[in-house]
Amino acid sequence: MAPGANILSLNDDILGIIVAWLPQRDAAKLALTSRVVSTAARRRILSSLQLTAPVASVRFRKFMLDEDDGYRLQCLRKLTIHDSNVLYEPPDGYTPLADVLERARNLQTLVVTSVEEHLTDPSGYILGDAIASLRDLRELDLRSVDEEGLDLCKNLTCKPDVFRLEALSSSFAPHVLVDRTMLSELNVLQRASVITLHDFTFVEFGDQGQPLSPPPLPKPTALWPSAKTLRLRNMDPMPVVALCPNLACLHLAAVMLCHDGGDFYPSDVHNPYSITDTLEPQVTARLRVFDVFVDNEESRLTKTIVTIVRATYPRVLSTQFHHCDKGLWGQLASFAARPDSRLRYLDVLLHDNTTLAQKWLDECLPQFSDCGILCVRIRLVESIGNTITEQEWQSLEAHSDDWDAESDWEELRDTAPELILHAIPSLRYVSVSPGYMMEDRNGHDVPDFVGRTQWWRVPSGNSETSSEDGQAAAGLVEIDAEEGWRIHEYMRRTEIPSIAFGTWKLGNGQTTIDRVNQALEVGFTHIDSAQVYRNEKEAGAALRASGLKRGDVYITTKYSGRADIETSIRNSCDFLGVEYVDLYLIHGPDLAVPDIPTMWAKMEKIKEGGLAKSIGVSNFNVQELRTLLASARITPVANQILFHPYVLARQAPIVAFGMRHGIVSEAYRVLIPITRRSGGPLDAPLRGICQRLGAEPEHVLLAWAKAKGVVIVTSSTKKERLQGYLKAGDLELTTADIEAIDTAGLAGGLQ
Repeated sequence: MAPGANILSLNDDILGIIVAWLPQRDAAKLALTSRVVSTAARRRILSSLQLTAPVASVRFRKFMLDEDDGYRLQCLRKLTIHDSNVLYEPPDGYTPLADVLERARNLQTLVVTSVEEHLTDPSGYILGDAIASLRDLRELDLRSVDEEGLDLCKNLTCKPDVFRLEALSSSFAPHVLVDRTMLSELNVLQRASVITLHDFTFVEFGDQGQPLSPPPLPKPTALWPSAKTLRLRNMDPMPVVALCPNLACLHLAAVMLCHDGGDFYPSDVHNPYSITDTLEPQVTARLRVFDVFVDNEESRLTKTIVTIVRATYPRVLSTQFHHCDKGLWGQLASFAARPDSRLRYLDVLLHDNTTLAQKWLDECLPQFSDCGILCVRIRLVESIGNTITEQEWQSLEAHSDDWDAESDWEELRDTAPELILHAIPSLRYVSVSPGYMMEDRNGHDVPDFVGRTQWWRVPSGNSETSSEDGQAAAGLVEIDAEEGWRIHEYMRRTEIPSIAFGTWKLGNGQTTIDRVNQALEVGFTHIDSAQVYRNEKEAGAALRASGLKRGDVYITTKYSGRADIETSIRNSCDFLGVEYVDLYLIHGPDLAVPDIPTMWAKMEKIKEGGLAKSIGVSNFNVQELRTLLASARITPVANQILFHPYVLARQAPIVAFGMRHGIVSEAYRVLIPITRRSGGPLDAPLRGICQRLGAEPEHVLLAWAKAKGVVIVTSSTKKERLQGYLKAGDLELTTADIEAIDTAGLAGGLQ
């Protein structure tokens, strides 16, 4: 420290760092008792507090309300309430704590452990009423819930973004029975984007701990349309997945419950609705990620996993190798080989047994040779039962080249990359990650994998050519870990909203701004523009006027050849008023000058430079896509094409090729059969479907396009139509409906 300096002269951020280095107790004392200490440091300590109730309620009220002029209450953002676990009942019970909750205007996150203990306390209803009245929570976490806790859930007025509900369970009573209709109608779940549910069941259990025959589940009266991530532990997943039409990530955990009187191992038998296809018609979600973790050798989830994969078409499957269960992997490979499969990334944990791990590489993985898999990551752990702490990992990470494992595991690490490459000719990326299981650090109640990851890129040509003996023709080129991590994140997290508002033919000026604004107001989150449309400025003005955060809107624009591509992307970002676009497309193959490989290399540089999160093409046919892929380091995310029933014969092969190679097809002019070509063969089946469903023809066509697995680009000047377009994806077309539209489209087709 410079001469004459003192603690008062230090920057708030520096003081915050100093406080962060101190033990928690010392930091709290320093921050809470001294006005000399940084305001930022005090705020950070005060932002997250814990107490035991009701014993500490009086002291907590005094601390928050009667001291420090209410400053502490203003800082409070997160509160965790534990049970006192003592027989002593203070005379004021929960009243002082309820008083704090009533005044905690800035409280964003509430965690309540031992909910049932609190609510069955003589004054527990006071706490329940206080929690129920909190309207502005962003996160709510209720643990050890039974009947009283479920009743509380019915009365909650908040609609948080993140909600966790954990049942009161043990090996003797591993589940709490809950009514699915009641659960679906909970107000607290209507806007939650991340939902965690632990240890609930929808069927009663017999005396021997086995579920009784499951009754039919009625169609839900309410859905959770905002749910994007669902975390389930020891639960039958299908009844919950069916409530989440827009679900992107499903994390399923099977965790052994231990007790002196016996252990509980969750298995297929405990998931009666997920071992049959009964609920599959209710499931409309198309998963980005399906993640499975089982913490023991006794649990078997083969049927559950297969049913979820079959119903949700995941793009990424992250799971253990399940002790080389060839039956499971054979079924998964059979599904992955279907033309409508979206599976492109296998992320598999090999653990505990090197012989079975090697057998999985030799016998199970090759079953995916014809499935269009683009990326395989293998994680290697000597024992999933031996977890390390975060501090231990930090020490190991400094020497991560020295993997603490037996020689058999080291040999598997060294040979796995080539084995993976030769097993799957379509691969573009390979990763091998030796490591450890670390104690849960994210509140998900399952251990996290940590390790040193190596990544390799497969040079162009591997997917299109192979040697005569059937082995992959190309070798592996190692890439740095940062690039590999970007690939991993892209495969798991990049998601194009399923419908976009297009600005083609909207023109310029205030009217265009108003129309884009109208689309945003009714709920569109994806705006599709292009350089040649000459209205990127208007789209940008509408985005700014909307008040939406940048991350709330997905922006696509296109290079249309009005200037060189480097200048064009910078101009587009300037016109749109953003630092980057989410998706940048080459508007047509004729713009790929001097050739497709050269132009695509420039697009890759644009992505790597951060001006575009993702890159793709428009109006490319199959051969042009093949040409692009032959030299590409980065696979295009999307190919935007003309798509409606009358061009199905010509365009369906492009969609199918895209699915095999991880390229999303975006569809424009889907409504042509009713806006420009009415009176054709499609009129009759559309009329019948509309009458049965009480829907408009345009809604049926949009639902048909969604069923084909494409992202829809559409537009309208009328608010009511835009609202209808957004709801069209909820229409439940039968297989017969889709086939009827296909047949009529082919009959009146434009070749």
